[in-house]
Order: sequence, then structure tokens, then C-alpha cells
Amino acid sequence: MTGLIAVAGVVILLVGIVLVGYPFITGSSLIPSIGAGVTPAPTITPVPVTSGSGTGSWVEVVTLDTTVIPTTIVTLPITTPPKTVATSPTPTLSNKPLICPSDRVKCNGTCVDIITDNNNCGGCGKACASTHFCLNGNCRVKCASGQTSCPDGCFNLMTDANHCGTCGNDCPAGLLCRDGQCYPPSTPMAVPI
Repeated sequence: MTGLIAVAGVVILLVGIVLVGYPFITGSSLIPSIGAGVTPAPTITPVPVTSGSGTGSWVEVVTLDTTVIPTTIVTLPITTPPKTVATSPTPTLSNKPLICPSDRVKCNGTCVDIITDNNNCGGCGKACASTHFCLNGNCRVKCASGQTSCPDGCFNLMTDANHCGTCGNDCPAGLLCRDGQCYPPSTPMAVPI
């Protein structure tokens, strides 16, 4: 048993000598530094050992070979994806029925307000002239400032006896329109007999 212990001690001593002495002999370390790119490969070397009884035996000493294994860095080209241009979706005809709100009417596939639409005034396709506009579904003449467009023309609703206050409001015979209301004249008028 003591012989086995002695052999183990010699092996440990030889490994220690190799680990400490190898860098001085070769100029490089057996244990590579981290990240050095060196991958050690084991080498087995037989070493003769003699015991106290004079009989020889062999011990295998394992050392690390510091052969540098080259690493290849592959540079891959960086490619960018092709640019796509955002476009508006192309309108497509749909088989869905057009449903208009209650205050609109369907004209030529579009919902329109026939009360105010100059191209569909009072009904689909009834366009007002360029000198008119659509009001309550009727084409009315565009009037000067201070006048109101009525079906039969432009009038001052504050003073016109045939359109007093609103279009078509006639003052009774003998009354005048003032401030949009019918009044008797301030001086008496002769009443025809």
C-alpha cells in the first residue's frame, strides 16, 4: 500500500513540475487564458518511475497541448428588407347595399341631403343654377346682403308687405310691414270707397 501511495505522490509531483516548468521552457502556458481562442488537446506521455524495491513501472502523465486551433470569423452581409411604399387601398365595388341615415337619400350610390345639396336639390339629379342655392329642397336665388331669398325672388323681410317677417306673409290691405310685422300706417290713409 505504501508503494501505491509513493507512486501517487511521484505522479502528483511530476504533474506539478510540468505545470510550473512548462511555461518557462516553451514560453506559453498549459492553461489557456479565457477568450484566447485556444482549445487545449490532451497529450498522454508515458514516464518511467522506479519504486524503492528497484522494480520499474510506467505512469502516464496527461498534459495539455496548447496547439492553437484557428477560428474563422464569418462576416455575413447585412441586408435590409426592400422598402415598401404605403398605398391607399384600391376601392372595390361591394355587393353590400348602401344604407343611408334617415336625413339622407341615396343618389347615384351616395347618400346626399336633398334639402341642402346644390346638385340634388329636392331630389336626385335636380341641380341648382350657379346663381342659386338649395334651401329646404328648393333652388333659391342668391341675394344681396339684407335680403332673403324667397321662392319668387329676393326681399327685405323687415319692410316688404308681401313678405313681412317670412316669405309669402302678406300684410292685410292697408297695413304696412315694419320690423318684420304688419302695422297700420302712422298717419291715417284715405280708404277708397
